[in-house]
Amino acid sequence: MSQVVQTDQGSNFMSEVFRNTCSLLKVKKIQSIAFHPESQGSIERSHRVLAEYLRHYVSGDQTDWDAWVPFATYVYNTTQHSATGYTPFELMFGRPSTLPSAVKGPPEPRYNYDDYVLE
Repeated sequence: MSQVVQTDQGSNFMSEVFRNTCSLLKVKKIQSIAFHPESQGSIERSHRVLAEYLRHYVSGDQTDWDAWVPFATYVYNTTQHSATGYTPFELMFGRPSTLPSAVKGPPEPRYNYDDYVLE
């Protein structure tokens, strides 16, 4: 099964570099028609919800947003959607997610600049 990426017609997605990268990775690139944001509607909506989640937890200087992405994604994937009546997790795996009883503090980075320098 080949991978497909759907993009809008932003200059970053229309560039030769992006096209060549897709070609090297054997990814089929399709784009939505110009001035038709409805074709990207569901992904735009999910991004807006994730940004709203992050807005509540990210520090004032916005330097720790990347540490909160896994938590925001988990919340999104385990929240029941009104359109389907199911969580995205349930639709993907066919069962409800096992929710942790409590989150005990901020996440610890798994990879940092020191690790990069050591490599």
